[in-house]
Amino acid sequence: MLEEFLETVRQNHDLTADQMQQAITWMLAGRLENEEIGELLLALSAKGESV
Repeated sequence: MLEEFLETVRQNHDLTADQMQQAITWMLAGRLENEEIGELLLALSAKGESV
């Protein structure tokens, strides 16, 4: 599930609110590598979120 999610982020940075919540949960749980966290932060900032 994590890899599928990251592939979605890589293809388009348009995350839903649920996807953003899941991304934050994975970041806080330490399940992501630094590069993956960077990709997710870019996706969040593309949505206009403060990161």
